[in-house]
Amino acid sequence: MTDAAAATHISNRLAFGPHPRAVETPPPGPAALVDELLSRAPLAFDPPGDIDHGFEHAPESVTDDSRLVRWWLQRMADPDAGIGDRMMWFWHTHFTTSTDKASTQLAWRQLRTIHRHALGSFAELLRVLITDGAMLQYLDGDGSDAAHPNENFSREVLELFTVGRGGYGEADVRAGARILAGWYIDWERSEVAQNLDQELTFGVPYLGRLARTVDDLVAAILGHPAAARFVADKIHCELVGVDPTDQRSQELATEFVAAGWSIAALVEQIVRHPSFLEHPRSRPKSAVEWVVSAAISLGLDLDDLDPWSLSELGQLPYHPPNVAGWPDRARWLSASQYLGRAGMVGNWELDIAEKTGSTADPVAVWLQRCGISDAGPATLEALRLIAEQTDDDWTRGVIGLRITVLTPEFSLS
Repeated sequence: MTDAAAATHISNRLAFGPHPRAVETPPPGPAALVDELLSRAPLAFDPPGDIDHGFEHAPESVTDDSRLVRWWLQRMADPDAGIGDRMMWFWHTHFTTSTDKASTQLAWRQLRTIHRHALGSFAELLRVLITDGAMLQYLDGDGSDAAHPNENFSREVLELFTVGRGGYGEADVRAGARILAGWYIDWERSEVAQNLDQELTFGVPYLGRLARTVDDLVAAILGHPAAARFVADKIHCELVGVDPTDQRSQELATEFVAAGWSIAALVEQIVRHPSFLEHPRSRPKSAVEWVVSAAISLGLDLDDLDPWSLSELGQLPYHPPNVAGWPDRARWLSASQYLGRAGMVGNWELDIAEKTGSTADPVAVWLQRCGISDAGPATLEALRLIAEQTDDDWTRGVIGLRITVLTPEFSLS
């Protein structure tokens, strides 16, 4: 890759795409850009509304689900967003929660927790999310009774979040449910609490160990040989775009554990490896990623976006289709996805259209704004025809920009 192509690749993987101000100047080189994006502090967590006045008396803005989504999309499009904000989004797709069941107020708190731990210790992130209010409510852990414990939460913790299918047995699911019983949401005190009468008084076999408390449960999970590989492989696929080889998977798992389950250390190991730059455009942008990167390139204010339009593309934050989260890869390259994206971008008002359409070489401007430095012949020909066959600057700019964010080069990360 050229340095310009590498800059787009790195910005797509470690943030949400290159900003026009970044692609208008010579890139600092791949290594320097990786350094910059890894070193950026996560944006401050400053949501609108006060989420600490109690659930029942919270202002209306806190219970407005669309405001939560719009605020988060704006964060993603911020020019100062880096790896911390990218990992916030990743953890939401991993530890999936839906406000179709969980309280929006609890979702705000969960997102604040993920913000705090996005690059910290996976052990601590797992521990706090296991007793997180939104998670308990969504996966039926809230009020689970020791006499008849709900096994749903226990199963998903193992299958989807930590060790994967085949790494546990039904006895582990039942034991986990007993350990997790007694946690509930105390709505009067605005906090998650534990009914100590429901707590086990003795350890039960769980993943080959005796466990009694949530801390014991987390320790047993982290001691499972599949856990480090399961999490490391998923982060590798997110950042590199392909699954690691068996050897690389084992290396990352070993390094992950040796680093005390530090997420930041694992990310560093992944993106410093030569393979990070060896798989450009191997990962289709999901609907949210495409919307954010298109907004960045087209200069849109996402505060004006109707968040519910994302549901038509199949990916509205905090509204996953099921507990397994959203599909990946091929789903985001389907014909219906492209039709939905074309319909969405067709409704956007592009204030920069006339300016880009009036330049001597509008094709070069469109490609540059979208971070495409290596467009293929078909894309170049399509954009050239638009530039030559439209009659006025505004129409030329509108059509050109809309088509550019729908090209294969832009749709792949």
